[in-house]
Amino acid sequence: MHWGKIVVFVLGLWLAASAPVWAQESPVLIQGAMDIEVRTLVERLEEPQAVVIDGWTYWQGYIGSQQVVVSQTKVGTTNAAAATLLGIQRFSPAVIINQGTAGGYPAWLHRGDLIIGATITNAGAVNAARREAGQGLEVREWSVRDEFGPVRWRSDARLVRLAEALKEVYPQGRVHTGTIFSSDRWSRELDYIAYWQKQENALGEEMEAAASAQIAAAYQIPYLCVRVVSNNEAAQEPWEPAKAERLASGCQEYILRLVAALQIR
Repeated sequence: MHWGKIVVFVLGLWLAASAPVWAQESPVLIQGAMDIEVRTLVERLEEPQAVVIDGWTYWQGYIGSQQVVVSQTKVGTTNAAAATLLGIQRFSPAVIINQGTAGGYPAWLHRGDLIIGATITNAGAVNAARREAGQGLEVREWSVRDEFGPVRWRSDARLVRLAEALKEVYPQGRVHTGTIFSSDRWSRELDYIAYWQKQENALGEEMEAAASAQIAAAYQIPYLCVRVVSNNEAAQEPWEPAKAERLASGCQEYILRLVAALQIR
């Protein structure tokens, strides 16, 4: 047997023994914002059926024996919150997995590397220190604040462990666990990126996870965020659509392995 197949086989046995178990009648809801972030998942569904709810599209089907609903949330926090709420109300998922692309923060994080978002921080919940007219802007005086409600959410620890266990069979890069910075922002200012990397230990940013994590937490549904680095300003690795599409597909393949590892029967 080829060495790679042996690794996958042994890993599969370990995951089957350690995976959490949920009821078969409850599906796994997998989210992606853009078409490139859901296409591979939809193509791999067995018995797919498209459902449109108030303008948001979901595909019901199976991965093996497991019921799966793929949700294209569209881009941004408002869309993600609405799509998550509608998905919960319609499909009553046992697990929500938010996945897709992200911009990397540290220069040592490269395109193709995977971020398991153990913590998801709302990067829009910023308190800016007062500065008088003419004093300009100073990001280093900003802080993420939870004065009016939670701004940080944690992925389910069991799901994080399962995602980490699959890192040896992820072919596109390295797998890291850390904080995802989430808001309706595409950051290209290196000082801004460096500040939040240090201040919040942020590995990367995207635009949907904090919103979907907040809704999942309100309904007490186990949640996981996984993002593939598609671009990184600090590493001088720009967004390239064709490359981003390939990396997004690889991330979805990783998620398919994770769904199989859940062993929901």
